[in-house]
Amino acid sequence: MLNNWFKKEKPFVGFAGFGGGATGLAFGGSALGPKTYDFGDVITGLSKTGAGVVAGVGNLNQDNSSTASWSGMTDGQIGNEFARHVTWYKSSTFDFGGIALTSGHGNTSDPLGAKDVAIYTSTDTTNGTDGNWTIQTPKWIRKSYGAKHSTSSTYLANRTSAVSSNHWILGANLQQDGANGTGGDASLIYNKHGGAPIHDRIYFDDVKNVKGVRLDIRGKWSNGHYSGEKPHITTGYLFASNNYAGGELESDSKTTCYIDPGLTSDNVNFTDQSGNGYNFATNNVSNNGTITYNSGNGGHIRCSAGSVRNGANVGRGGSGSFSYGCWVKINGGNSNGDGGVIWYGSINTDQHVFVRNSISVTGTMAIGADIQGSDNWTSQFTKDERVNGYIASVGVSNWFFLVLRYHEDGLIETSWDGRPFDLQFTTDRARASSLTYPFGVGGDPYNDNNSSHYFGPFFFYTGIIPYGRVLLEWDRYKTRFGRTGDPDYTSSFPGN
Repeated sequence: MLNNWFKKEKPFVGFAGFGGGATGLAFGGSALGPKTYDFGDVITGLSKTGAGVVAGVGNLNQDNSSTASWSGMTDGQIGNEFARHVTWYKSSTFDFGGIALTSGHGNTSDPLGAKDVAIYTSTDTTNGTDGNWTIQTPKWIRKSYGAKHSTSSTYLANRTSAVSSNHWILGANLQQDGANGTGGDASLIYNKHGGAPIHDRIYFDDVKNVKGVRLDIRGKWSNGHYSGEKPHITTGYLFASNNYAGGELESDSKTTCYIDPGLTSDNVNFTDQSGNGYNFATNNVSNNGTITYNSGNGGHIRCSAGSVRNGANVGRGGSGSFSYGCWVKINGGNSNGDGGVIWYGSINTDQHVFVRNSISVTGTMAIGADIQGSDNWTSQFTKDERVNGYIASVGVSNWFFLVLRYHEDGLIETSWDGRPFDLQFTTDRARASSLTYPFGVGGDPYNDNNSSHYFGPFFFYTGIIPYGRVLLEWDRYKTRFGRTGDPDYTSSFPGN
């Protein structure tokens, strides 16, 4: 079982990691190390400074509406340490575990992304420039897989840098807002060419008591169109670490609701296995439509034009972030099977995050989160395709495992079938200011997204659920729900 693999003492170097002869993510009899590398909460309240800046580092935002750039470089030039850099810093200390970066801009002749880069941290800087700086070794990198414009088709993230073993190469993307259903909103983070999320995601060992994180920029991409152009970076998110600690999900103190329909004693009542008393029942007066129990697949529940509710509020433990997930089979095994899938919140503005099938594009499992003050249902992507394409490739009659993570700054990520989390978009708004709201599956509180889907285990988690727990849940139930194989990690770097 995966749970046992996490308890091994053998060091873990990443799913397709670096150094030490890494062989990639090990399943099926090999040992997975003591932790998986993952992002935790977005680090907020940071100031920025830089050196060699042409377009100010203030343009390096958590969206793709602007770009920062550094002084020009000739083709093949490798710059000096810290001659071109950006530093994120704050007066209080924070723990650092990873960064998501998007390199490039909207130039259709050449996106001119940054190339050879490295991360340094300081525990004593006061202004992002002074202090002592220690280079950090990447433990796992998941490269950007947004489809490239023809001018940047070879601009792929790469582990092998011309500078040092702790530097790596970012990818580069042609940037443009407003494509693929984003409605032109600058706070959404998609690539014009292909629509998939566009960040290179870099993970490190947890670094404690940090005051500054510096990105050293040594090189630029060039296709020969500009001999002395500037390296550009568009988005930058810093994250705390979020390494898996072991144990079953329902026993985690941050799990405030965990329902496995198969554990019912009477086919009517479903006890919250987290011990928090957030129970459900087929005959609860708060349900909408008809809710029934079925013993197939180890036990599951079925909505019939309704929503599964219990009339209570699920606690968030004071956290501004939350996560939820469920096993779901789409109504009738039909990609056009509509209706809500999983939800949290109320019907008030800025007070909910819902997932619904077939509202924007058939089969996409779109996310609705009152984006910029009104519902704008946004299609999900997984790896290099929209979710409707992924579901079609697996087979719409199958069960699927969906997990969503909402960061308190508005960033939303999702994982499908145990895959690493994909950054979907950021609402750039406060979400669910009340820390207790209802949670359920099927439909939603509006009563206009009624569902007839099938549901296996589902849960609510305060804070950002570790990816290792998601892997464990996939491995735990995949056989029960007729799925086989291990998650797809092909968009990670090769081990070298």
